Amino acid sequence: MNGAKENTVNPRVEWMQKSGQECLKFTFKGKFSEQMALMAISKWKEAFISKPGKKIVIVWDCLEMDGYETEARNKWQNALKSLKDQIDTVWLVTNSGFIKIGATLMSNFTSFKLKIVSSISEITLQ
Repeated sequence: MNGAKENTVNPRVEWMQKSGQECLKFTFKGKFSEQMALMAISKWKEAFISKPGKKIVIVWDCLEMDGYETEARNKWQNALKSLKDQIDTVWLVTNSGFIKIGATLMSNFTSFKLKIVSSISEITLQ
């Protein structure tokens, strides 16, 4: 062991401001596992419970994500279905064709608005 302290959570889930609007941001790094998905979904649900009846813009920052397990995608897709009534739009930030395809497929099965950009600065909210 190298003694380095592992204090990063993957994905990091936090509120951010964009164009004066509060958004729920997920920052992914490396490979997204089923265990990571379950932890993030729990935080996601808590965040939505804290804003009852409000439509929320979601940002998935996947610039440092390099893949995902099938079960992680399945859990994520189920969470999208169960939380869709509170989702306004999902902004996917990535340069990966693989991740774009996965997110596009999920949006087709769960009917949420997906917008794909290559940087956070490209996100435009009304």
